[in-house]
Amino acid sequence: MTNRPRLGRDRWHPWSDLKPIIPIQDAITKITADSIVASEFSAYAQRIITGLELEDEDGNDVSPIKSAIDRLILLEDPDVKWGQFEASDLRNYVYLVDMLVMHLASIARVPPHYFLAQSGSSNSGESYQTKESGLGFKIAERKLHMGEGWESVIRMAFKVKKDARAEEMSAETIWGNHEYASEGQRIDALVKLNQGLGVPQRQLWEDAGYSPQQIARFEEMQEAEFQRKLEQQKAMVAAMPQPVGLPGGKPGDAAKPQRGNSGNDNKKIAA
Repeated sequence: MTNRPRLGRDRWHPWSDLKPIIPIQDAITKITADSIVASEFSAYAQRIITGLELEDEDGNDVSPIKSAIDRLILLEDPDVKWGQFEASDLRNYVYLVDMLVMHLASIARVPPHYFLAQSGSSNSGESYQTKESGLGFKIAERKLHMGEGWESVIRMAFKVKKDARAEEMSAETIWGNHEYASEGQRIDALVKLNQGLGVPQRQLWEDAGYSPQQIARFEEMQEAEFQRKLEQQKAMVAAMPQPVGLPGGKPGDAAKPQRGNSGNDNKKIAA
């Protein structure tokens, strides 16, 4: 099985879906590394003092300032100047990474919410379907080509076992449903397929995601339910009284009076 095979001389060489997005991923990695370096050296304000030099007894420079939340720093030398380097804004790195991730998602046809954390209100089902439409088309394309590959694999396995099914060409790969939809939406769509297009029930079961074993069990249960109802109807018919003169009637059964005008005339004559 080859992914996205090409025509011509390189038709047997697969085409990786990662190839067009590797440069973007390299850029994301580089920017992330830069943000880590920036957080180490410039993510906080740095204070500087000029014009002040202090040495210890050995002539080594020492830091004259020990800052704390409950300390006040006073210097008597008027030539000493204070200064401060402001902290770097690391949000710029975040914005750049988010932009590259959006480009990566667009090229790879992957929904952006698979990469980025959700913010604000939750999305509706229609919104998710719209965002995942590109990924859905991509998966459907892969199913079309890779399904044939899996069928070849199964035929080869049967051939190794010397099974006659190795020559069977009508095999079909059954894939699961990859589209996002609620349970109610899927069932409603299946009901409309049955009522509008007359799709057989077994096909609807397959589209609903049931396995062949489950479908076979459903059919057995339906057959058992049909036989049970049939036996109930036979028992009800056998328990009903039959009129005299009809096949299956009993001698003590009374004939039912006729209905309509003829029945009224018979009543008048009897009177």
